[in-house]
Amino acid sequence: MDGSAQDLHWFSSNDIEMEVPFFQRPYVWKEEDWESLLDSIKTSPKDRMPFIGSIILQQNGDKYLIIDGQQRLTTLSVMIKAFLDVYGSKELSPDIIAEIKSFIYGRERVELKFIYHPRLVPSHVDSDIFETIMQDLIFDEDHARSDELIKSAYLYFKDYFSKCGDGENSDFAFKILSTKKFFIAIILDSKEDDEQKIFDSTNSLGKGLTKADLIKNYLFSRLKEAGQEEHISLNDILKLHQKYWLDVFYDDDNFNRCFWEEEKTIGRFKTDNMEIFLKNFASIIGIYSPSETGGLDGLYKSYKERINSISNYTGLEDFLRKLASYAECFYKFHQDYLAVTDFTIDDVVNSTLLLLDKTQTTTFDSFVLKVLKERPTDYLDQLAALRKFIFKRLLWGGKTKNYNNVNTNLLKSSDPINYLETYEDVPPLPTTASFPTGLLNLNNKPATLILFFDEMIKRKNSGGGFELGLQYQFTLEHIMPQNWSRNWLTVPCFKDEKDAQGNYIQVTTAPEINTIRRQCIYEIGNMTLLTSKLNSSIGNGDALTKLNGKNGKPGVKKLTGSLLVTKEVVDIIEKQQGWNEKDVYARNQSIFDDLNGYFHF
Repeated sequence: MDGSAQDLHWFSSNDIEMEVPFFQRPYVWKEEDWESLLDSIKTSPKDRMPFIGSIILQQNGDKYLIIDGQQRLTTLSVMIKAFLDVYGSKELSPDIIAEIKSFIYGRERVELKFIYHPRLVPSHVDSDIFETIMQDLIFDEDHARSDELIKSAYLYFKDYFSKCGDGENSDFAFKILSTKKFFIAIILDSKEDDEQKIFDSTNSLGKGLTKADLIKNYLFSRLKEAGQEEHISLNDILKLHQKYWLDVFYDDDNFNRCFWEEEKTIGRFKTDNMEIFLKNFASIIGIYSPSETGGLDGLYKSYKERINSISNYTGLEDFLRKLASYAECFYKFHQDYLAVTDFTIDDVVNSTLLLLDKTQTTTFDSFVLKVLKERPTDYLDQLAALRKFIFKRLLWGGKTKNYNNVNTNLLKSSDPINYLETYEDVPPLPTTASFPTGLLNLNNKPATLILFFDEMIKRKNSGGGFELGLQYQFTLEHIMPQNWSRNWLTVPCFKDEKDAQGNYIQVTTAPEINTIRRQCIYEIGNMTLLTSKLNSSIGNGDALTKLNGKNGKPGVKKLTGSLLVTKEVVDIIEKQQGWNEKDVYARNQSIFDDLNGYFHF
């Protein structure tokens, strides 16, 4: 690898010819990016361009392949072309025009005249409009389609320079003619150079390549090489690229591009659905393990090694087809999950996805994808076993640090159900003979999830007949409020112990009441779901105020909807004309009995 600081004269003095590989993403810069580049140029010192990061090229015969930097190089080309079209003939001498033109055009002599051609050859998606602009061919300047971003960029810069005064335009000319270095040109020595490390260590103005970009680029570069060796036409490879990559990941008509590019946060890392899928697929085919291959940073290396191990075009094509088929499955089941309007406990697929989603458990995504793609005869039982495995650890406070190993073993197991049912935690999971600790000290998110699952189970046990579907869009309410001292001081307080007659023991001292009440507030029995949030004056009111509302502001009763978990609370308060710890303890047990009755912990 060779890297050095350069200015625009580097392209002309070395007669650099560059090509964007057909499989790279098309031009994607938009007005905010063009404006940002212009602003950085305008605010830079008079005799220099602003630093724009690194351009990464790889020798390929007489041309250089652009590995990273096509957005900036394409933008610079059309920006300089627009500048020459607007200002070149007004104030610049022929020699200066020729010097600036040499930055973006190469030339060759044909008989007694020179033929100029752009130094940059864009991807096939952008080639027609780029060639039209750079070769002064006629096109309609009044309109640019949304997919003609290069045309839009040219018109944007042309309009900008047309509105600039002579002083501003001459300043621009001085800056692009400057010999002050403003970008790093990195030439990869061979395919053994680690592109990802290079990208991570360089600062770039542009939209840097993701690991997904790197994997795609490497796979199709190998397909192109293998195709040339086996005399496969480039047109056949382009068809593969269209069918098994563009149609799968970049089909704007079906909005799937938005899905694949949707940003996700996993732990402290930002990623997207595309990268998550590639990790899952790599795990399924056995080339990737987060603990063994360096996490997401090792993902590209894992794919590169597998792709290099495939020796022929047919093998690479089969690999691409398989990847695309798993991607289509990944997309479909996520879209189906997002479209659910009525969650039910017996919809094993979507209730499992809900559990994984709301507990932010991404570790088992690859196992779920494998099961849903391969569909063994017991695939629903496998997902049900996983759902129970995770829910059990949610209730009893099981550790999640071994989940990566569990998932790896699941992918390899011939009997995943037995593996999940007989798995022994280290350290051991608290015995299921004891009441679940996870129901006794709950934050809002797990409490909402547990109550939602209880609601699904109650609806199943009731036999159904609900007019409205069950969606995950409720607010959590503490029945005895967190700010209980305002209106609950006169309510008797009981500890979770019984006397010889089987009655709960009442406590009367302030310290005891405070300790018990502060604990009891966060137990699952003291919580319920509402269709919308209570007004704070109602939420902090006594039990009957919370139930019925006040001064036209609704209480729990009006915000119950069709929720059985909340109707249960309403019935208790109405029957007893109040609420205290005894009701919380009884409801703790009732909710657990529902869950245990379904899951059989």
